[in-house]
Order: sequence, then C-alpha cells, then structure tokens
Amino acid sequence: DSFGEVRSMSFQLIHTFHKREKVAKREKYSYYCVNFFQDDTGHYVAYPLYTRWGIDTTRIHMADGCGLSHDDLVSPMTTVSVLKAMYHGKYFQTFYESLPIAGVDGTLRNRMKGTAAENNVHAKTGTIEHVSSISGYVTDADGEMFVFSMMVNHYTVPASLAEKEEDEICERLASFSSKGATSTK
Repeated sequence: DSFGEVRSMSFQLIHTFHKREKVAKREKYSYYCVNFFQDDTGHYVAYPLYTRWGIDTTRIHMADGCGLSHDDLVSPMTTVSVLKAMYHGKYFQTFYESLPIAGVDGTLRNRMKGTAAENNVHAKTGTIEHVSSISGYVTDADGEMFVFSMMVNHYTVPASLAEKEEDEICERLASFSSKGATSTK
C-alpha cells in the first residue's frame, strides 16, 4: 500500500540524507525527525502502522521522534516486533539496504571488523548519554537471518565498553550454527 511505500522511502531518505550531508548536530537531526514523523496535530504517523502490525503502541513513548531524548521509550522486544514486521513487508529489501553494515559504512563502519559479523550485520545504532543500542538483522553461519535488539541503559563504564559487548553478541550471532559448531571468519 502507499503508506508502506512512504514509510520505506522515509527510512531510505533519512539514511541517504545523513550519508550525504553528514549531519553532525543533534538539534538539526531532531528537527528533521520531529517534522518528518509527526502530522499537523503532533501525532506520530507510525502509530497506525504499528497498530496494523499488532504492536501495542501504549508501550511506546516518543518525545521527539528520533530517539535523542531520554523521554523516548521503547523496549527491545517492541523494536524486534517492528523489525520483524518490516522483514515480512514488501519494502523490506529497500529498508534493509538502507541500514548501516558492520565494518562497511555508517555508524558501524569501524565496528566488528575481521569477524563473522563484518559485512553481515545490518543495523541501526543509537547513542545518547549513558544509553547505547543496536538493532537490526544478522545472518548466522547456516544462512538463517535473525532479528535482534540490544539496549544498554544507565551504564557507568566508557561507551566503548558497552559497544564492545554489543559487538561481541553480534559476532556470536553471526557465528552461530544450529548444526552444533560455530564458525569464525
């Protein structure tokens, strides 16, 4: 449907916008998210889509629409539900290709290099003070795709250690084999 096409195109648009323009300031990013994802009444346009997908929108709170506020609240389980719905949608390939790839580009270009996750994990990261997250897709050693979401809140260690833990989990997922053995790159 046209709504799905708009959603898919919006993910591609934002990814392309950030890649080409290299927007560095949070304020500018926040402005675009708030104005792009809200209708004229201030409601987030994704809620009706989430409802159609069977996602409980009462468990989501968007303060600014782009995740740069500690008041934006969503669980890893809800994020996985959204990613699974995207996977089953007709615009999945466009969405999937718009995500940063581990060891290749975007916020993941310097992460997971030299591992089974490199050039495999397609995911969106999120970082604000004392919060780190990564959510997306990874293909295991048997060729099966998994959806994952990790969110680390209120950590007191350097952000690099939180990211290191996220990367190690992604690497284990990429190396996983249901046939009993794990592979390494």
